[in-house]
Amino acid sequence: LTGRQRGSGIRSVSWKVFLGVLPSNTTSLAGWNACLSEKRAEYDRLVQKFLIDPRGGGDEDLLKNNPLAQAEDSKWTKYFELQELQKCISIDIERLNFDDDYFTRDVEVVQGVMLRILTVWASINTEVSYRQGMHELLAPLLAVLDRDKSAPHAAGDGDAAEL
Repeated sequence: LTGRQRGSGIRSVSWKVFLGVLPSNTTSLAGWNACLSEKRAEYDRLVQKFLIDPRGGGDEDLLKNNPLAQAEDSKWTKYFELQELQKCISIDIERLNFDDDYFTRDVEVVQGVMLRILTVWASINTEVSYRQGMHELLAPLLAVLDRDKSAPHAAGDGDAAEL
């Protein structure tokens, strides 16, 4: 690698390897696709775990699980904590002022993706949680991933776009 990855269509693949998302001990597309499928499934599980809707479920103790309950393990208590976290993240995301087309094409979708990613990350990493400016670290990663996803690849292999 020469450091000239911009516009090459493989910058996001390089970043995924360097950040430990893709294993560096294999270069097979099939291996990388399998790894990414596992990572996406894990992310989906984390979204289901942390982005809770307290209105769901059927067998609930209404003394414990209601919006006015003070119990720490109440779904509603967790939901309100999540709302406070997302409010903090949203304030930063709304201030994101990038000249990149990615952030101006569909603002609500991009902001929703960023909010979901940062909320899950903060929920996993409770000792750090969310700190102002984390959205600035996420933004270029999302833009490059999106750009490389739609970039033509020299090999002409359709699977490469999925990486």
